[in-house]
Amino acid sequence: MKCRFCHHELIHVFINLINAPASNSFLTKDQLNEPEVFYPIELYVCDKCFLVQTGEYKKSGEIFNREYAYFSSFSTSWLEHAKKYVDMITGRLELSTASHVMEIASNDGYLLQYFLEKQIPCLGIEPSANTAQAAREKGIETLEEFFSADLAERLVQEEKKLI
Repeated sequence: MKCRFCHHELIHVFINLINAPASNSFLTKDQLNEPEVFYPIELYVCDKCFLVQTGEYKKSGEIFNREYAYFSSFSTSWLEHAKKYVDMITGRLELSTASHVMEIASNDGYLLQYFLEKQIPCLGIEPSANTAQAAREKGIETLEEFFSADLAERLVQEEKKLI
């Protein structure tokens, strides 16, 4: 396996948590009598760039799909934290209607909704269709895709860079 950042061969296991099913992969009633798939949970550290990363045994698109189960807005304490964070960072960075906030893995807009309340332009980047749709229903512009170098270049071309 190679490092996702520098492509150096990964050989150092940082932590081995053995095996677990993929997160948010809930079984249907029909699947309860079938074997459940477990994946190794190993964290590697790259000895060249020091990035700590998991092995990829299941493709991201298989996890972050239309059935993705976690909606950040279900947690009232998380929403309270997000609102306090937006209040703090807006003042600290002197954000205004001339600013532009982007959130990668924006889920259902739990954070960006508070920037939107302050009329600060924002963009969510979220690969899960159902959570991205929930964000759009809150009025948050959301791209339904994974963040990548190609997407970053496209956003720059569209002049959607941070101000």
